[in-house]
Amino acid sequence: MIKAVAFDLGRVFIDIKNVSLNPTEKILSMTFDYKVGEKLFWDWAEGETGLDIKKLQEISWNTINKIYEIREPDIFTKLPKLKFATASNHISMIKDWLKKKGVYDNFYCHVISEDIRCMKPSYKFYEILIEKLEEKPEDVLFVDDKKKNIEGAKKAGFKTLLYDGQVPLSESILKVIL
Repeated sequence: MIKAVAFDLGRVFIDIKNVSLNPTEKILSMTFDYKVGEKLFWDWAEGETGLDIKKLQEISWNTINKIYEIREPDIFTKLPKLKFATASNHISMIKDWLKKKGVYDNFYCHVISEDIRCMKPSYKFYEILIEKLEEKPEDVLFVDDKKKNIEGAKKAGFKTLLYDGQVPLSESILKVIL
């Protein structure tokens, strides 16, 4: 029985708007993942732009606010009372954005790669998620848009949903859990 839902953020819980960006914003918006290749995001961003960390953080925050929107703002009213978690390879700044959007407290826990120093599809990522959710993996629906992350979640024992954005997220989840 599903007791919890773990959401990837980018292209799952969060939609990415098609807006015009300046060259630096374009570079940064390519990925806000904890690591880019073998480099930590902030080190990669410094190398790509030549800007210092403080300026990069400011531009990243502004870019996140410009390009992101909650895919389905009323999703928590459409789903049964379950434990919800974020499960994202994102940089930690995303938690502040979720607070700003008023949805942060709807989540039982947040598993963000920059905070835990590992990324999906690492088995360690899924172990940390289970520990924070305090549920058995088979009682958790893991929702992601990347096949490799879904495969990693399956290996860790999760129920999974590969989300393609074609129908509302709540409908896709309800089809699996009901």
